[in-house]
Amino acid sequence: MFLKKNIFICLITCLAIPAFAARDNYNKGWKEFNDNNRTKAREYFESAAKTEPESKSEALLSLVLLDWFESKDKDAFKRFQEFYQSCDNPYPYLYAVSSLPFMNPRQVLSDSEIAFFEKIVNDTKMHGTLKAMLHQKIGEYYMSCNDFIKSKKAFEQMGAITQWQVLGSFDNISGSGFDKNWGAVEKGTPGSKFKNKVDAEISWYTPLANKPDNWFAFDYYFPLDNIIVYAQSFVQSPDNREVIMRTGTSGSLKIWVNDAQVSDIQEERNCDLDIYSYKIKLNKGTNRILVQIGQSEISSANFLMRLTDVDGTPISGLTYSANYSEYSKSNAKASNDQLPFFAEAFFQEKIKKDPDNFLNYISLGEIFLRNDKSYEGITILKTAERMAPKSSYISYRLSEGYLRAQNQTNYSREIENIKQNDAESYIALSSLYNEAMETEKYTEAESIAKKIKSLYGENYESDMRDVNLLDAQKKTDE
Repeated sequence: MFLKKNIFICLITCLAIPAFAARDNYNKGWKEFNDNNRTKAREYFESAAKTEPESKSEALLSLVLLDWFESKDKDAFKRFQEFYQSCDNPYPYLYAVSSLPFMNPRQVLSDSEIAFFEKIVNDTKMHGTLKAMLHQKIGEYYMSCNDFIKSKKAFEQMGAITQWQVLGSFDNISGSGFDKNWGAVEKGTPGSKFKNKVDAEISWYTPLANKPDNWFAFDYYFPLDNIIVYAQSFVQSPDNREVIMRTGTSGSLKIWVNDAQVSDIQEERNCDLDIYSYKIKLNKGTNRILVQIGQSEISSANFLMRLTDVDGTPISGLTYSANYSEYSKSNAKASNDQLPFFAEAFFQEKIKKDPDNFLNYISLGEIFLRNDKSYEGITILKTAERMAPKSSYISYRLSEGYLRAQNQTNYSREIENIKQNDAESYIALSSLYNEAMETEKYTEAESIAKKIKSLYGENYESDMRDVNLLDAQKKTDE
């Protein structure tokens, strides 16, 4: 019995060793990255990508983040393409990094970059939210190239509702108008009369145009000075059906379908498309969709709405009109049954299964930050910080969270931590350069700029530093 027990323990031990060893270089890479030993981290990640099949895709993505953190955006983008091809499920990761600068260069996308986006947007396994996001990016690219035909085609493939009537604006000082009944739910007909925030008589009207990228921007029609505004559209369905209503906003949000409330988001956020999703029922015939957007704390007020299937693909067979049409009112109770967002849910589950993998925390943090969920982003990044208290990368992402939360004190603290603990990092040196420029210490700024270039190479940022220095020195000479 004793012999059998020992054999069993040895067998389990032998099985466990290869499983751990299979990710040895990857784990060592993150240990070095979190200790700010980036050269060593790069060596381990590159080794993992070559010799550890189970770690290959995550090692490549870790190298992407390392490249970006050192402002090597071109390298980061090339490496991300390699990651995308190597990963069985790259889609949540694509969403997580898609707002980072290496995916959104200040210059026009290169031929290879736009070719990559145009290729992957046709990936049949990709979630419809990502496809819509990429169609928007492709449309914006062609707009910048003045190719309006291709731009229009790309924007149309997003599947957004574009036919809206508008009403507004109503008072919303300090968010006080969010729960007030301004009459828009009860009165949707063209002849209905309302009093706006300056007591002028207003009615529903149909705008002549809006933004080509399908984000319905209320600042095209109203001054954004603490307002509540409405938009309504009328959807024709050939039958009774359930669909997923997906909405992104800048501002607080309420939505009614056939006069039954289905969404109630009081916090004002600047978030991406499809973040707020709800299962709704459409009646055969006409259905009224009413959207309320509130603006008081932020400087934007807009939204984009899509009706899709469960995979985010736009529903075919529906037609939309801004013109009022009779509809059957719903007797459903007010609700706010928000569906999980696919990328958030993916990484939340990954953290449960693999709680020691920093890439999961960082990816989820980026998703929260992208959609202005600053509290959630800070919370998950603070968890990572407790595991890696010296990490400049985590401090930098926390600084982004505090900036979004308008917490200047904690933002400054994180940047100072980086400057103190990681003095030759790109972030620390860039901060010192900016401080020297602000205090007109141009000789010092020039010395720092040269150091940044020697350590991290030349790129768009280094070119801009050179231009700004020359401009500042010229003004001083004058």
